[in-house]
Amino acid sequence: MNVLKPEGIISYIMPNKWLQAGYGKPLREYFLKYKMFELIDFGDIQIFEGATTYPCIFISKKTEPQKEISISVLKESNSNDFKFNVSETAELFETSSFSGDTWVISSLTEKNLLERLNSLFVPLSTFISGEANYGIKPGFTEAFIFDIETK
Repeated sequence: MNVLKPEGIISYIMPNKWLQAGYGKPLREYFLKYKMFELIDFGDIQIFEGATTYPCIFISKKTEPQKEISISVLKESNSNDFKFNVSETAELFETSSFSGDTWVISSLTEKNLLERLNSLFVPLSTFISGEANYGIKPGFTEAFIFDIETK
């Protein structure tokens, strides 16, 4: 953004991990300071031959943020026609619904359902007081090989 002239546009293809990973919080906050007018998430569609990637494309303008952003989560069934896939899956989201917190990129229907579920039900973390346990841990040999005294 620093090298863009005022009103300059940038478009970049990159892994979509910054949308949800903890390390992406500063980047999410940074993008919200500008006019991010389109975000295209490829989901599981693999576009680079020989590499498993989960890319997204963002298009932003060096100007004040706007109220809405167009977000497309591409569908595998339309993967041969990029332009059609983007236009068919594009939905407008209120920019104010995003923050530095994890960005859940999905359809408005799914987003509304998730918000409704979160408001109606108590999360599991409330019952377990943050003490989540797990089952078998592959590679944790000490848990499965023990001496006779311990047995």
